[in-house]
Amino acid sequence: MDTYIASVRSFLVKAKTDFQDQGFPIGLTTQGIKYKGKREEDENKQRAFRKAELIRLFEGDEMRTLAQDKKLHHCYWILHLGLYTGARVNEICQINPQTDILKDEESGYWYLWIDEKTEADPRIRKSVKTGESRRLPIHKKLIELGILSYFERLKATGSKLLFPEWQPVNQRASGEAEKWGRKFFRDIGVRDETPNGKILGMHAFRHTLLTYGAMQKPPLNLQYISGHAQGDLPVTAEGAAKGYYTQSMFNSVGETTELLNMLDYGISFHKIPGA
Repeated sequence: MDTYIASVRSFLVKAKTDFQDQGFPIGLTTQGIKYKGKREEDENKQRAFRKAELIRLFEGDEMRTLAQDKKLHHCYWILHLGLYTGARVNEICQINPQTDILKDEESGYWYLWIDEKTEADPRIRKSVKTGESRRLPIHKKLIELGILSYFERLKATGSKLLFPEWQPVNQRASGEAEKWGRKFFRDIGVRDETPNGKILGMHAFRHTLLTYGAMQKPPLNLQYISGHAQGDLPVTAEGAAKGYYTQSMFNSVGETTELLNMLDYGISFHKIPGA
């Protein structure tokens, strides 16, 4: 948003200088303009969670409560999926349990099919920011915590949303989920509004996945998994030579899942009872 305002501001300054004698309105200004779009302000300026913040988030008593209360499992799972996929929150929320949770026949690994063309809940319009469908592997930690049981329960109910407790807003599946995430982060004290170092909401998980992947030995380049557009991050032969894994090296669900499974945050998790 700041980039667009700056561009318009420069245009107005130039236009006022060159054309005010021809009637250009000198009162036009960008001052006071407030962003009214669907994305939270400055979401792309958010940083990765620090280790202590991840411990507070996933090992705290609040997460234990989410794990123990079946009515709150949607809250539990959106946070864990965010951590281990780095996917955009709307991409996660719009997943249809009836069509988009699949098992790879060759490797036996489970994955989420991120695709705007598969069947959707009639209240939403699916979207994939890059426009490209992708197979999103399910990390072994999520399997261990019992996510497949959650998926099966949803499928049995006929739900076409991964988190049916949150109602769609303006044809988007994630509106209420995003609001809940921002409030939860604030309530437990991990929200950070420091300029150029913010933690505002679920979008911070995208930076977290990539950052902690790069910290592994050897470093893991997980930009394909998180769904970053080609060119968002550098993927070069030089980077691969230094030990960075790139998507071009992994052409199957099995290989991509094994890549993601190398990611270890080194924290403990509250497991859902009976999972």
